[in-house]
Amino acid sequence: ALGALEAINSSGKHILVVGFDGNKDAISSIKSGKLTATVAQQPELIGKLAVEAAEQVLKGEKVKKTISAPLKLQTQK
Repeated sequence: ALGALEAINSSGKHILVVGFDGNKDAISSIKSGKLTATVAQQPELIGKLAVEAAEQVLKGEKVKKTISAPLKLQTQK
């Protein structure tokens, strides 16, 4: 998204750009008013859910086929 933002800026056009990663560079770009938003994964939550599922497996319990971790939309607001 940051590379696309550079190309768009050099074209002189105003296009809203939303990335997917939520890294420090993206957050910094949002705070400076350049990038519109980024969608961030939650690695700590993903790890927690994985450990919980592993505990269930070790106890012989059934585990859901798909375990979702919500994403976070980071914007300037």
